[in-house]
Amino acid sequence: MVVPLLILVVVGWLWQGVRIHSSAWAIISPGEILNIALPLLRFNSPSVQPTGTDNRSAIPGEPSQPSSWFENKNDYLNRILEGQIPLLGGRVDPTGGTLAAKTAPNRGNVSEVEGEDYPDVDIPREDPRGEGATEPDHSTASGEVMPTILIYHTHNGESYAASGGEARKEGQNGGVFNVGTRMTDRLEQWKDKYGIAVEHSSRIHDAPSYNLAYNESRKTVLEFLQKYPNPLALIDLHRDALPTRETVTISNKTAAKILLVIGTDQRAPHPHWKDNLRFAEKIQSKLDELYPGLCKGVVTKSGRYHQQMHPRAVLVEIGSDQNSTKEAETAGDMFAVALMEVLKEENLIK
Repeated sequence: MVVPLLILVVVGWLWQGVRIHSSAWAIISPGEILNIALPLLRFNSPSVQPTGTDNRSAIPGEPSQPSSWFENKNDYLNRILEGQIPLLGGRVDPTGGTLAAKTAPNRGNVSEVEGEDYPDVDIPREDPRGEGATEPDHSTASGEVMPTILIYHTHNGESYAASGGEARKEGQNGGVFNVGTRMTDRLEQWKDKYGIAVEHSSRIHDAPSYNLAYNESRKTVLEFLQKYPNPLALIDLHRDALPTRETVTISNKTAAKILLVIGTDQRAPHPHWKDNLRFAEKIQSKLDELYPGLCKGVVTKSGRYHQQMHPRAVLVEIGSDQNSTKEAETAGDMFAVALMEVLKEENLIK
């Protein structure tokens, strides 16, 4: 309540005490008025960005801004105002209530703003190839295109320290890539039976700039959609950052637990995010049916994580850095089975 009252006091003082006429308002810029009412603004110029390996911003919960943020200062000021006056950041859910009530608290696994490097980007869900596009590469002998699944890693370096290594590898694929390989191998067992193909991207996205990892993985997703405009699913595979080791034993196999993350439209346009949510919930339900206790659930976050590009795009977190690679690979194998069952139930493969 302090900041809103301060704004009212400042505006009232300018209007009544100094008796500034309406024509004189042009002399004082909106930015300067905000600087008077919200002194925090003065400490967020590009020349005084915080330093350090984590590149944290002076604004709690926000990543450091790239050097070009000043070119889009209006959006930056809006973010600051939403932080200072929370009511401004509210979003109304058409189904009733507010999204804030349905959004899980920040668990320390996926940042609330992760995936929001370029929030002005809105990609329509349509064939991105345009007119004259070439046919996809994956095809059967008869020329029929195979349904394709893409597995990629925005944070390739994420690893599993319990296997005797480090929690994150710089500039190379870590343990999470091994989990993706295990998942790919499992899915490809159904290649002949269901005519599917799996593409597992090994491209590094989180180096040299970790902060721009989502910008880089976006390029990978776009290239994939250029070739395969109607894929079965897009899986961005991560591991959790929580410093705990959670496992479940199923059929004498110890597996790391799984968390599904879905983005919303809180920070950028994402009109069909509930399609992604429904798909994730179906996967969760199937995991609960086949492997009780394996899935920790589905959480929603304010980022989009490229999920605006496809209705069956899901961010999957398998284990944490406290798990072993083997535990995560076992979970990846189980996730692949559940995913295939959901795709069959949705009549996406036959």
